[in-house]
Amino acid sequence: MSPSWMFRPLAWSLRRWNASRPVARRWRTIDRWTAPHVFRDIAAVVDDLAAAIASRTSDGPTAVVTHSFGDWLTRSALERLHASAEEKGTPPPRLSHLLSIAPVTTAVPGAERLAALPRPVPIVLPPELHIMADHKRSEVPLDAACCDRWTIFWPRGELIVRRFVPQTEVPVEVVTVLGTHNSLPWQPGLHRAIAQRLSDAAPLTKSTP
Repeated sequence: MSPSWMFRPLAWSLRRWNASRPVARRWRTIDRWTAPHVFRDIAAVVDDLAAAIASRTSDGPTAVVTHSFGDWLTRSALERLHASAEEKGTPPPRLSHLLSIAPVTTAVPGAERLAALPRPVPIVLPPELHIMADHKRSEVPLDAACCDRWTIFWPRGELIVRRFVPQTEVPVEVVTVLGTHNSLPWQPGLHRAIAQRLSDAAPLTKSTP
């Protein structure tokens, strides 16, 4: 849900890192994905992202870096792809790595308070806020059939989202980084941590954070 321009420094850093690697070990491409329907049509956003993930994974190993509500969108897209694959009896598209920066994995306190406010005049809240105000809707699981590894980066100064890791069979690594919810995508230290994990082909063992 964050503006795409917030991730220009991260994308530039990862592209420079990728170009420095041996050709045989480079990722095919590093793209910033933009959702044109944010705050208007949540189903369309999930559909667009599911199509993008299915297209990328069909070409080879694919990793996704998310931030905040973007992680909910990614898990929802993977859940939709998994359900569609089950109906067809085919394997679902699969990420090699999901790297989540300050993800929305359960209800967000600010959204809960906003949704509970009395409204003398009807105000239509964006669907994203209704989702973030609801524990059940915000806690979208990550199925092991859809992802090999999951790394979650929590900022030490997190004041917006709750730190919560849903139950999953996917091997999870939880990393605490100095910073805040909106400063992390800009920080060179996080850029290096993401590049390091994209470089590391060794499998993680399942851990309980």
